[in-house]
Amino acid sequence: MAEVVPQKIDFEKAEKYDKYRNTCKVIITLVSVAAAIYGISQIQNAVVEKTMAIMLIVVSLLSLYYSSRFKETFRKAEKTRRDGFLDNTFNTRLADISSSGYYDTDSIEHGVKKLLSNLHESCILTCRISEKMFMKSEKELLVWFCLIVILALINAFGTLFIIAVIDVFLSKEVLDDYIELKRLHKETEAIQQECKRIAENAKIKEWEADNALMSEVLQVYLQYETALSYASILLDTKIYQDLNPAITQEWDSIRDRYYQ
Repeated sequence: MAEVVPQKIDFEKAEKYDKYRNTCKVIITLVSVAAAIYGISQIQNAVVEKTMAIMLIVVSLLSLYYSSRFKETFRKAEKTRRDGFLDNTFNTRLADISSSGYYDTDSIEHGVKKLLSNLHESCILTCRISEKMFMKSEKELLVWFCLIVILALINAFGTLFIIAVIDVFLSKEVLDDYIELKRLHKETEAIQQECKRIAENAKIKEWEADNALMSEVLQVYLQYETALSYASILLDTKIYQDLNPAITQEWDSIRDRYYQ
């Protein structure tokens, strides 16, 4: 059966703007390197300095624009994802398109039990992907961050002070993304364990009737959505495709043990 994902189109748009934004970051870094080399050379040329400054301003404005568009499309995609999640969980029609083949919980009846199982599956996926992204970005961040800081210091003592200021803001943005990614991984790891604890200790027949269990499930669901909202990070599609077969196999085992 073909997989139907309601939020796919919106996430693809968000991914496009994210790529544009990252391209702007690379251009800013390259111009900063050129400015640093120019500053060390002791050459004084007002035209070159103004050109670099104008280029940095234009690219920075484009970066802000693409960041704004990314946030807009990302939030829309997240809303569609939440609607699709609830549709699959409670058999409602909040999203324009019904998901099919996206959640591996078709054998579980609609209700709070399926809410926890869908959450558990989603959390495993987010946790595994964010872990790979975190490990990948850790080394890259160290090199990039040190480079940006060095360039900012060199330019700050030169004549292109505006480039130094932009470098500082760029380094802060890169660091913020890294911190949010690390936080997302830790939070989803904890939520995943909480899902397992609830599923292991609860009796399936009581999930619909026991208000205490219902509140626990809703609490971890809200924690997961809050973690995603605070992070506002687009998960890597390539990593998802690489990990999905192994995660699906892992989830099948967990589903059969806790939810069947």
